[in-house]
Amino acid sequence: MKHNSRKKRGAVRKIKSNKKNMKSAFTITLIVLILFAVLIIFSIFKGPVEKQSELSENEELIEEFTIQKPEETTSVRINKAISSWDISKCEGDKSCENSFISTKALKSGDTEDCNEISTIDVRNNCKDNVIYSNVANSGDKSLCNKIQNLNIKNKCEEI
Repeated sequence: MKHNSRKKRGAVRKIKSNKKNMKSAFTITLIVLILFAVLIIFSIFKGPVEKQSELSENEELIEEFTIQKPEETTSVRINKAISSWDISKCEGDKSCENSFISTKALKSGDTEDCNEISTIDVRNNCKDNVIYSNVANSGDKSLCNKIQNLNIKNKCEEI
């Protein structure tokens, strides 16, 4: 048996080297150490952080940023009144009271509940909405003739 010791054409023997990997790890370590040294130098020259008078600053901040309770809006009052079914939660707000009465009338399906509303336009709108709701629930289109608002009346007749 003959042993051929010739190299094959195109075959290149490569030796993997860790020199490049070692060089990059060394570079990263060196950078971290330099940054650490800079941090120590700054802390030595700068000295400890001095506390300033905390009370005076805090008092100023408290005065500047006092949290004030926002005023309740009409919609918040309406939600409170309707969720508890208590008109006294409206606190005299007419818009809230009108919404509460309208909701109560829609729930009961009785247009007589709308008579508690003092403003004529709002009262009529309440009645129209109650009638429209009753038609939508019952399917009785003859009630549509009682609706005063033409837009609601047309929608009612389309049901």
